[in-house]
Amino acid sequence: HQASTVASNVIIFGGLLTIIVAISFGIFVSNSITKPINKVVVAAGQLAKGDLTFNLDKGHKNEVGELQNALIATSESLSNIISNMAKASDRLTSASNELGETTHATSQGAQNQLKMTDQVAVGMQEMASVVGEVSANAESVARLADEAHGHAQSGMKVVQGTISSI
Repeated sequence: HQASTVASNVIIFGGLLTIIVAISFGIFVSNSITKPINKVVVAAGQLAKGDLTFNLDKGHKNEVGELQNALIATSESLSNIISNMAKASDRLTSASNELGETTHATSQGAQNQLKMTDQVAVGMQEMASVVGEVSANAESVARLADEAHGHAQSGMKVVQGTISSI
């Protein structure tokens, strides 16, 4: 009877030990799968919100590890794309500023040229007026010269007539 009690106790103890080991192993396997998946889910949630700063370790060579590595690669790729876009935006801003400065300088040049053109037009009008006055004065001088010539001719005839009469 004692042998059967010992055997029963060994079977019960062995069964309990087997159950404890099986539950422990089940928890270990469950944690080794669910913890990495939960980390990937949290990281994917951060990525979906635009947060590329999540910290995710490289995964093992299993399906969950491959998923982790793919998510890390996606984050790095998006970071590079955003960085390149920021650089392009900076270059575009710089080019836009340069274009604005060039446009301003061109506008100033056009305004200066307009002022110079106005000054030339005013000068041309003044010169045309002066030329008109000079022309009128030249005509008067020519008329007076003709009259003086006519008087000189008459005077010369008088002098010649006087010389001839002497």
